[in-house]
Parts: sequence; structure tokens; C-alpha cells
Amino acid sequence: MTTIAVVTACFNQGRTLTETLDSILGQTRPPGDVVIVNDGSTDLYTRRVFATVNHRSVRVVHTENRGLRAALNLGVQSTSSDYLLIIDADDLIDPAFLEVTGGLLDAHADLDFVSTGVRGFGDAEYTYVHPGCDLVTALTRGTVRMTSLMRRRVWEETGGFDESFDASGDRDFWITALERGFKGRIIDAPLFWYRVRADSMHHRRVADGTFYADSEAVLRKHRQTIEHHGLDIVLAKQGYIHEQHSNHEELMRRTSELELEAAEIERDIASAVRSLRDMGHSNIDWGELAARAPLRTTDCCNTDPALIRYYEQQFLNLCGADLRGSILEISDATSGQVAAFVSSSDSTGFDCVVLRALHQASDAQRLLASAASLLKPAGVLLGLVPCISSISRRPLTGMDYCRFTEAALRRMCATVCDPRSIEIRAFGSVLTAAMAIHGLTPADLTREELERHDPHFPVLYGVRALKTGDGADRSLIESTRR
Repeated sequence: MTTIAVVTACFNQGRTLTETLDSILGQTRPPGDVVIVNDGSTDLYTRRVFATVNHRSVRVVHTENRGLRAALNLGVQSTSSDYLLIIDADDLIDPAFLEVTGGLLDAHADLDFVSTGVRGFGDAEYTYVHPGCDLVTALTRGTVRMTSLMRRRVWEETGGFDESFDASGDRDFWITALERGFKGRIIDAPLFWYRVRADSMHHRRVADGTFYADSEAVLRKHRQTIEHHGLDIVLAKQGYIHEQHSNHEELMRRTSELELEAAEIERDIASAVRSLRDMGHSNIDWGELAARAPLRTTDCCNTDPALIRYYEQQFLNLCGADLRGSILEISDATSGQVAAFVSSSDSTGFDCVVLRALHQASDAQRLLASAASLLKPAGVLLGLVPCISSISRRPLTGMDYCRFTEAALRRMCATVCDPRSIEIRAFGSVLTAAMAIHGLTPADLTREELERHDPHFPVLYGVRALKTGDGADRSLIESTRR
């Protein structure tokens, strides 16, 4: 069976790269070679993902930031398989993608590439099948997606990506391939999943005008082809414009209908709210949560309420293998505890330091550096960092200076620990965050509610980092994938 190589380039896209990689490795026809090109990523989370890739079929190739097209060219050049697939570091493929498309190339020697239908997900959802993969269609309606399985000779004879193009590199590649006579097929099944993002490179290039300048440059490059197929292109473009005009009219009509429906719903809601107020009720029944003070002040005013302690214990359970040898727990940043240990500790240091007091420190970076200095060369730093809780009401014994985001914690830890080793786990959700503020305890919630974690609304961050690079690729807690 012909082997398949999959290539992706990544610049600071670590939070989606893991999902993309899972979709590649989850194929019913596994690829023989997977290459991830690190295009000079600066994001610490992304660099951490590169460091923890551990699969026999996956290689990470590092290069300085040269742009997407140059990175993909480098990635393909490092492979030798007869079939090639290019995929962006935030897109996905159906588990059957390689089996279906590869099967068609196996069975039909006259086919050079196979594309599939597209399923949009993320900020918008849709399915789409490109109308054709001939040259006139490519010049008038756009080309097939780059994520199409191709024979290696297609890449070699086209010369790969023209690195002078930014936004329109895919289009130039496929037009060049079709000019050289390569034949393709499109299957209707939406086996390619395209992530729709408002901040995508395509949207940015459209907004800043780069896309239009790039498109014009591509057409100028292929001017001879356009002139040769001039009449066919004009007729096809005229039909496409008429089709788009009809689609636009239909969308406007449907938009008008939906706006009228939405306005009627808003009127009904407003009427219901007025009726509730006339009866002395609020439009939202907050129940006890409408109280101006926490429901249980005995717990919410502690610096470590019960819900935070619960999640702290969960994290420490995950890191049980690290809690060995000599262990130091730093739970008070205001008592001189750290300074005393720094001045009195011997040169051997600790195997593990558990830091609970980062938010209490007036100089959190200095505290973090002091804690790391107490570790042995391959020691483990475990941080328990609350994200949401009452401000301390004990100003003399429990100062309370700051809260942290995941990005801030990662950057701070990278100054004193191996950046590749940093793992940050978010615990909690909107519900548990609200319950923590109200002083409720784990006993007030179901296990399902406690175990529902949302990285956008954390109650606690658990941090694990190694002082040096020794064992940086080893992860002893559950995956931190978002």
C-alpha cells in the first residue's frame, strides 16, 4: 500500500495543533509520516506542545519564522512518501479521510489528487462541495482546498508553493498544477473540517487588503492562461456573478424574515417582563443568589475556601508521583518563610516544592524565583493558584495582591523553569466560580458539577514545571489540552 505523508506548519497555534494531530493520527488508514513544522513559534504553550509530541510517526521540524508557504515547502521536502496531504494547524480531517481519498488514488492511476466536501465548524457551521477542479473553475470560482490528497509528483512538478504569495498561495499552487495537466476528483462527503475563525489569517488579509493585492498578483502570474481561455472564463464568470447575485437576493430576503421574527420575539419578551414586574416579580428568579452578601461568609472569606481546597487536592492527586523525597510546602508569602528557607537550605535542595502563596506575594515573580531556587536540578515545582475568591479580610496576616491568567503564569514560570516542561491545568467552571464566591462547599454540588471544567472560567490553576530540561518531555498529570 502506498504510504502517505501529512505535513502541517504551525506558528503559535499550539491550542489547536493537538486537536489537528489527533485527527491525523486517528485515521483508519494511518499515515506513514507526519511532519509538523514549527515556523519560529514564540508562544510558550505552543513550544510546550512541540516538546511533548511523542509518537513514532510524528516529527517536529524547527525553523526560523519564514511564513506559512516556506514552512510547508520545508516540511514536504523532509518527506519521501508518494502521497502527500497538507493541512492547517487548526483544521481537522474525518477519520476516513485518508482511507477514502487514498483508495481512489490507489484505484485510478489517471487521478493526481482527490478533494472532498467541506464541513465548517467553530464560529460558523456549514457544508460545501466545490463545483469542480478544472482550470476555468479555478480561475472563476476558486480552487479546491489545499487539504486534498495528492501524488508527490504534483508537488514536485509544480515546484511547491511560490513563497512570494501570502494570502493566495493555495490558489496559485492549484492553478499551476492544473496548467500542467494534473487531474483531480471531488467527492461530496464532507471529510475535511475547516475551522471558521473571525481572527483567521484569511479574514485578516481581507481586512488589510493583502488578499486582494495577492489575488491580483496571482492572476497576473497566470495571465497567459487567462488569455488562452478568455471566452470560457468570461462566460463562466458571468454565470458565477449571476448565481451569486441570486444567492444574495435570497439571503437578503431570508434575513428580512428573520429580523421580523426576532423583533416579534423581542416584543413578546418585553411584554412578559412587564407583566412579571407588575406582579412584583423579577424577570430572572435569582433566588438566594440575589443576596448582597455571600451565602456563607464563614468559608467565602477564607483565603482558601473549601472549593479551592477541593481542586487543590485533585491536582495534587494527579501529581502524586512528584510528591516524593524531600518536599517543601510554601503556604504563606508574608511570614518570611521563603527567605528563611533560602538562607538556611543546604546545596542539595528539595525534590519538590509546593507553592500555594503566589497571590499573596507583593512581588510574585521574586517569590517564584525563590521557590525554584530551592529545587534540585531536576526538581518539580507545583503551584496552586486561585483564580477567583474573596479578597482576603485579614490584612495583617494574609495579604492578597493578585490573580493570574494561564498565559501570565506560563510566562512567569518560563523565567525560572524549563519552558518545555510547564503544564497548567484549569479547574472549575462558571457554576463553581459563583459557588466559591458565595462560600458554598463541594457538598453543595454534584460530582458532575464539580468535574465540569471550563478553561475560560477557572477557579484554580494547577501548575507543574521542572527546574531543568531533564525529563521535560515527561508528563505526570493528565493532558492539559483545551
